[in-house]
Amino acid sequence: MPSVAQRTIRPSFDFLAALSRTNSAIVRIRDPQALFDEICAICVDHGIAKVAYIAMADEGGYARPVASAGPAKAFLSDIEIPLRPVPGAQPGPIATAIQRGQPYVANDLHADPSTPPWRPRAISIGSNATAAFPIHRGTRVVGALSLHVTRKGFFDAAVVELLQAMADDLSYALENIDREGERAEAVREAEVGRERFRTIFDVTPAATAIWCESAAGPVDANDSFCVLLGLDPNDRGTDAFQIEARRCYDELDLATHAARLRANHRVRDHEARLRSRSGHLRDVSISAKLITCGDETCMLTVITDITERKMYEASQEHFVTHDNVTGLPNRRLFYSLAAQAIAKCRRTNTVAALVLADLDRMKFVNDEHGHRVGDEALRLVGERLRALVPDGDPIARLSGDEFVMLLTGLRAPPDVQSWLARIGESLSSPIWAFGTELRLSASVGVAFFPSHGTEIDELVRKADRAMYTAKSVGNGAHALYGPEMMLERGAHNDLAPLLRRAVGLEQLFVEYQPKIRMSDGRIAGAEALLRWHHPERGLIAPTAFVPVAEETGLIVEIGQWVLREACAQAVAWQARGLPAIAIAVNVSAHQLLHSNFETQVLDALQLTGLKPELLELEITESVIAKDLERVSTAIGDLRAIGVRFAIDDFGTGYSSLGYLKRFRVDRVKVDQSFVRDVPSDQANAAIVRAVVSLAKSVGLEVTAEGIETDEQCRFVDEAGCDEIQGYLFSRPVSANEFEVMLRARRTLDVSSYRRCENTSSVGGQCAR
Repeated sequence: MPSVAQRTIRPSFDFLAALSRTNSAIVRIRDPQALFDEICAICVDHGIAKVAYIAMADEGGYARPVASAGPAKAFLSDIEIPLRPVPGAQPGPIATAIQRGQPYVANDLHADPSTPPWRPRAISIGSNATAAFPIHRGTRVVGALSLHVTRKGFFDAAVVELLQAMADDLSYALENIDREGERAEAVREAEVGRERFRTIFDVTPAATAIWCESAAGPVDANDSFCVLLGLDPNDRGTDAFQIEARRCYDELDLATHAARLRANHRVRDHEARLRSRSGHLRDVSISAKLITCGDETCMLTVITDITERKMYEASQEHFVTHDNVTGLPNRRLFYSLAAQAIAKCRRTNTVAALVLADLDRMKFVNDEHGHRVGDEALRLVGERLRALVPDGDPIARLSGDEFVMLLTGLRAPPDVQSWLARIGESLSSPIWAFGTELRLSASVGVAFFPSHGTEIDELVRKADRAMYTAKSVGNGAHALYGPEMMLERGAHNDLAPLLRRAVGLEQLFVEYQPKIRMSDGRIAGAEALLRWHHPERGLIAPTAFVPVAEETGLIVEIGQWVLREACAQAVAWQARGLPAIAIAVNVSAHQLLHSNFETQVLDALQLTGLKPELLELEITESVIAKDLERVSTAIGDLRAIGVRFAIDDFGTGYSSLGYLKRFRVDRVKVDQSFVRDVPSDQANAAIVRAVVSLAKSVGLEVTAEGIETDEQCRFVDEAGCDEIQGYLFSRPVSANEFEVMLRARRTLDVSSYRRCENTSSVGGQCAR
């Protein structure tokens, strides 16, 4: 049987427009009723049928019309179609299609044995042929698309194939909207969704053109094709358009495509490079099919610009193994390279030194000058350390402000002393980060192979212990590991007993940072952020006490308290007459994997009275990676009652795209590391656009974190982000201060910052 694109199309049957509009509908429309209405309208508007309607099965055993197009009002009045056998009567086309799960075609309505009950109604609208196509939701047939036409014999095999494809696409769209089914069905949907997602990703937006041998250029082309050539859509028909189109035809060797298609050879979609009118090379994906235009066979080509996708894939591959701030290897790659280096040391009987350097006072730099300056300082430090490390020896940024190096080829431990002196000398020179002069130092710990350990984990752990010893001495100190240091382990955990008491003494509190809706600039929600004020030590950074809470297991108790506190505060704001807003709470791996986690969330909602749909739980990709099955179950159970989920720091993990496909979440939060240098950093700009495109294509909302300037805000708005969060609008504030903002209806003046051209904003000049 010929493909839909290859068959001969009747002049009255507008195939390309119907297919394009159907594809647009299933991607764009999320409401089932609107989708039903659109599919019926497509069938009538483009000459497929005189009357089109969709009937859905109900629990009473009847199929009833839910949408229609054409002169169907009288025809469908009070109609109900029995789906169970009726004594002495044969089931009609719709009942047969639903019962059998296959199309039913009656090319002669007057003679077909299934149509007697409906003939008078059909004759009244001039129908002479009818067909019904089943609609599925998962494995169930839930309804049918019914078409009535005036010409007998209209539904030939090619038409049936096309219309069943439309019904299948409608079924797929309904499955995506419903997002339901049992576990086995969910796995199957994930596989189908993966293929659908790749298809949508690769061909949207598509530059489409029709080429015929009799014409010097394309006989028709859409706006995207003109844009791909570097022309205005109004240039179609001009000599410039024909010249550029012919160059595209020759450069992509489309003549070979046409010849192979006419010889009935299978031509797979493939990728190529196209030079634009301005001379820039663009990556494109090409799909080609033969179609009939009048009496001539022509070639339909779909050329998709995938340059940004290619850039994103390349950057994602890099980010799997490298730190996005410094460009150095990350922990994962370092462990792999270090293991190889240790193996070589074993063979050559040489000593290796694992050096762990922690920059001093980086929290002060970030607080005083902002994370943009802090990140630039980290990048410059990484460059200096990389220059010191001998070629072939691994170096990495472990996390935060920690760098690790493995020096090999040493003959004795004292060899490392001169190298440590070089670190101090290198960092003693001023660092200029975006015009800010910084003077940094590092506390350094060293552990040796093989005397202190033979495995990388053990060496890192002991170098870390030595580094904390050096830090206790003072900024810029270094220490070589000694066995006595393990006895000082308690010093590293001296916060643990203080933290336990802090829980009971109410030293912990919550601050709230607004999340701003970009459509109108209003506060759409708040993220609850845990804080600790010690009566003697003052404010203790979350980066200092949260790891202690996780190591000691206190994070489960503290996390439950934060959850209840945030929910209660959201309800308290509502009780004071303020608008209901969503409250976001971060969830650690220990909490999510706790056997009682779902119960804790339900208790918090019941005790406070907060509606589940106003609670959003934020999890990171690292949390998901702890236990995929457990996380999937917890997310599914809580989403079933209305709780929303967001993936925080999206794009920094190893399988961002895979998590989007597998886990049913509601939002992704673009990590601030990607946002800080946009739009000047073209690579990060491409990543942000691609992340937004990925999320939008699967129906997720997008929040951009770390927005500090108007330029960043303008960029993420143009990229399609739904919300922003960051210092541009407000730092995290107390519940009372947040209430003042809500009561004053404080907004981000979207129109103001969009009008600002070539200006720089610090601290939210566009906020009012």
